[in-house]
Amino acid sequence: MIYYTFDVKNSNNEIVSKVKIETEKLIEVYDDEMEIYHKYGKKLPHDAPRHIEYQNITRLRKLLSEAKTDIDFAEKNQYVQSFSIKVMIRKDFHSIFCKKCSKEYSPEEFASFEGGKEIAEEKSKMSDIFKDFTNAPSQMKKLGIVQFFSWFALFTMWVFTTSALATHHFGLSPEDTHSAEFNKAGDLTGSLFGSYNFYAIFFAFALTPIAKFIGKKQTHALALASGGFGLISMYFIKDINYLWISMVGLGFAWASILAMPYAMLIDSIPQKKMGVYMGIFNFFIVIPQIINGVFGGPIVSRIFGKMAIDYIVVGGICMVLGAVLTLLFVKSEQDTPKEIEKEIQQVHF
Repeated sequence: MIYYTFDVKNSNNEIVSKVKIETEKLIEVYDDEMEIYHKYGKKLPHDAPRHIEYQNITRLRKLLSEAKTDIDFAEKNQYVQSFSIKVMIRKDFHSIFCKKCSKEYSPEEFASFEGGKEIAEEKSKMSDIFKDFTNAPSQMKKLGIVQFFSWFALFTMWVFTTSALATHHFGLSPEDTHSAEFNKAGDLTGSLFGSYNFYAIFFAFALTPIAKFIGKKQTHALALASGGFGLISMYFIKDINYLWISMVGLGFAWASILAMPYAMLIDSIPQKKMGVYMGIFNFFIVIPQIINGVFGGPIVSRIFGKMAIDYIVVGGICMVLGAVLTLLFVKSEQDTPKEIEKEIQQVHF
């Protein structure tokens, strides 16, 4: 049996795998194309580029049919590559060699996921969401819990900061929501929120070098701890001119929350279920905000005597708890610094 092997490259032009194809399978694809050409190509103008293309196809087919040994075309032109890809889509290839894992896979092994079981094509049902959630990778469930506490804390900050500043820093009564001083608290909130987003810009670029040095989960844990202590520090910083210090930590947390959980998750999700699981993962963004929106107000009123700063501290504790859970339960991937850089860039930029 004669084979043709072609390289599969990533966006950086690096070879990630090699696909071995029987030349007979390639010839079948070429013959199909030639049949289409003979049926429709003759209707094209004499000088149409398509005629030249099919002259090249004919020449390449001849090389394939006359080959006595495995082929390695000196010219890796578009025709060879495109028809090789068609063979892959048909699952008629002989094998795929994965460079990263140094292992060769047959079509059956390549098509199988989740314990070697073939994923059958089925019509999607609403109940599949619950089934997929139950079968979700362990890494995703652990990161989901971390996301729950992170976004619970963020929602707390977004909703209750103005009231917290008004009562704790400006000394207003919880019932005072219309005075000029309360409006100043609202203006300060807008300024603080703008500053943590500004700091997040710089931390977004710092995430990659930090993660390459200490690891992805350690970076995320550090960011969440910084954000959590930033929220807690708002209780102790009485001078509003120094509240920007709290926002530095929150900027670090915000940049990491938008990127690191996905960078840690991406290798754990089966490719065929990527869209489904990413959608389910986002449940852990929405659900904590819904819960906080329903119960946050009554908690502040009945437990904290309408002093929202205490609930801001609770939000900070939740974010610190998320950092602890990240360190204790989230699996640490043994990625190289270059792989870490690519994963973060893939989800962040």
